[in-house]
Amino acid sequence: MEVQKFWTKTKIIIIASVLLVIGIIVAIIMINKSRLKNEYIKLEKSITTNVVSNHLLIEGIKLEEGQYKKIDIKSLYNSGAMTGKYNDACIGYVIAEQDTTLKSKAYIKCGNVYTTPGYGSTSTKSENTDKGQSENDTTKPVITLLGEEKMEVGLNEKFTDPGATAMDNVDGDLTKKITSTGKVDTTKVGTYTITYTVTDKAGNKATKKRTVEVKEGKSTNKKDTVKPVITFKNSSTHQTVCINESIDTSKDGVYGYSAHDDVDGDITNNVKISGVNTGSAGTFTIKYTVTDKAGNIGEASREYTVKDCSTPPQVDPNPPVNPDPPVNPDPPVNPNPPVNPDPPVNPDPPQPTTVEVTGISVPSTSITVSVNSPKNLNASVQPSNATNKTLTYTSMNPAVATVDSSGNVKGLASGQSTKIIISSSNGKTATVSVTVR
Repeated sequence: MEVQKFWTKTKIIIIASVLLVIGIIVAIIMINKSRLKNEYIKLEKSITTNVVSNHLLIEGIKLEEGQYKKIDIKSLYNSGAMTGKYNDACIGYVIAEQDTTLKSKAYIKCGNVYTTPGYGSTSTKSENTDKGQSENDTTKPVITLLGEEKMEVGLNEKFTDPGATAMDNVDGDLTKKITSTGKVDTTKVGTYTITYTVTDKAGNKATKKRTVEVKEGKSTNKKDTVKPVITFKNSSTHQTVCINESIDTSKDGVYGYSAHDDVDGDITNNVKISGVNTGSAGTFTIKYTVTDKAGNIGEASREYTVKDCSTPPQVDPNPPVNPDPPVNPDPPVNPNPPVNPDPPVNPDPPQPTTVEVTGISVPSTSITVSVNSPKNLNASVQPSNATNKTLTYTSMNPAVATVDSSGNVKGLASGQSTKIIISSSNGKTATVSVTVR
């Protein structure tokens, strides 16, 4: 009787094939896991202190010295401080701490692929529990009229409403949600009013009015001479990157924008951007330009900062110490020592001590200004003998109120409000709420 062999050639081929397939699958899984890990590490590194700083500005949260804020990473995307879509495979948070400067550290956990070392850590400082603007949205959208606020049209001529744009600090571009009421009857001489209204998701309602006068005779304004309008979602944000890093100029990003024309409508996709160069350190200006079909040019600009992030030379905190330096018991004596007729003079006398700014003082944290009637914030540094008393002023919504380098606030949009951020040279800040009447 012939005994059949178990390890036949066919069985060996089948088993080898199965093992090969298993090996390929394992290799694919390992490669994909390594790729995902690199993506998650890249996500962690993209959450810079600049992103956190812009998030706090957008949300209207002020960290005092000695405070920390725990920020869910998803909220960085919700506020617009970070662009793109958050990876749902990850959970995470940022610990932002305010000392003399703002510092932040991101912690993420992405399944069993990657976890930031120290995940679960918090801070020993005092927690800031203020709610952000996106959690407690009380700011109205800003409506900007296309064309003039007061218009004229000839009797029996056709009138075309140029429309308006609307931008909200949380919801972004709300132009398509504007509703208008009021009708212009060009068959009758008179003054007519068009009212534009828009409401954000939080229920904040904004209105803007235009008057149109129907007059005897023909209108003289036949030619399109109105410039397009470029509007930013958040005019208070400021990007700071390292040399050769990229600036976010996307229309939905931290410098998110839209462009509209009274005749051509939404022309956001026609905006040209120039002035982006991160090859050297300094503060630079991005220029936004858009042209309508009639050749009218609309312009706007934003500033950004590039800094040198190169690693400074490392200093050994524990330099080697020679416990027994050599001693010369009998140093040679020069019988004719040289005489120095001119003793050395110290060319660099001790410099005076630098006094740092510890805070910014304002008479009031809430003011009311009239349209086109400037009011000074009268801000000053503390202590009064600080070495650098320079202050910079930033309006969180220049369409509502502007502020110049001397702290003069000028109201533009009656019935609306915004905030002015005052900053010292060493990063101290103060906030003043401004209502325009």
